[in-house]
Amino acid sequence: AADSVPAAAGVASAAAAAVATAVPTATTVGAAVTPVVPGTAPAPPAVAAPVEESAREVLAIEISRGYSFDKLQPLEGGIGQPKESQLSPVTGLVRFTPSLRTNFRAQVNYSPLFGGIQSTQLTGQYSFKLGTAGVTWFTHGNPALQNSSSLSKGNQIGLTGGIAVVPGRLRLDAQVNYDIQNKLLQQDRLVLTYTSQCWGLRVEYRDFQSADFQLTHNRQHDWRFAISLKNIGDILDFGVGDTVNAPQ
Repeated sequence: AADSVPAAAGVASAAAAAVATAVPTATTVGAAVTPVVPGTAPAPPAVAAPVEESAREVLAIEISRGYSFDKLQPLEGGIGQPKESQLSPVTGLVRFTPSLRTNFRAQVNYSPLFGGIQSTQLTGQYSFKLGTAGVTWFTHGNPALQNSSSLSKGNQIGLTGGIAVVPGRLRLDAQVNYDIQNKLLQQDRLVLTYTSQCWGLRVEYRDFQSADFQLTHNRQHDWRFAISLKNIGDILDFGVGDTVNAPQ
């Protein structure tokens, strides 16, 4: 019996040592070390926070046609044209956005009433860190007069661009439209915008030219000034300009 007591004590000591060895002294989570209280379970491993991602449009195709319920307001034809219809031309639209910086847009309007294309438009735009740049090709015409006059057709190209001269404060935007059909620089436009914490200033210059059916070029120069207040809107908006009519 005396010899069995030390043996039992030795077994108890070995068991205690095994338990002590089995209990970790710390749990590592990432780069941090969290101490563990004896007799408690170790902390579970940290789960990485989910990355928030939002869905965006990549490709869209739309086909639409309008209808007027007012018999006195046809959507196509009418005064001066041989036919009219309560239905509008058919519009086909394709939008393609391959990235957050690049997008393309194509649109065509077709007239089933006169069997011809009324207008087409193809646009591309690219955004960079300080601004944007884009190009648009636009054609238009009147299918009802397609065979009677070349003036029923139009072919134009436009360039747009903008840059933050002082990010968050001062921005310059520009637009140029060229009429390929009439070989005319139809419009050039400059817009300078200054934005402060509580007010903003906008200065715009526009030089517009158009050729009417008598081949007379009408040229117009415009200056526009606008001042706005935060949470209120424009408090001052006025423009000055002149118009010059000069035969070609």
